[in-house]
Amino acid sequence: MTIGVGSTEPGNTVLMDKAAIERILPHRDPMLLIDEVLELVPGERVLARKTVTEEDCAGHFPGNPIMPGVKMVEALARRPLHTVRALRPSPHRA
Repeated sequence: MTIGVGSTEPGNTVLMDKAAIERILPHRDPMLLIDEVLELVPGERVLARKTVTEEDCAGHFPGNPIMPGVKMVEALARRPLHTVRALRPSPHRA
């Protein structure tokens, strides 16, 4: 079973946009760290995308911005939450 809400650009199917992700996870910007979910098989796998901006790298090596490793690890940690929570609403809904 695949869960989704639609697509954005041709050839790039987005199963969950930011609004759909926010209905599942209690996190909000700047700590949401996921922009869209491209593939989701609950309990098995999730493919998500985070577009890294200069704001995400602010102050981390001025002149050579790099997303801090702790944010990278945290972004990776958010993805499995979709497989756990995809079929039930978050108790932290806004």
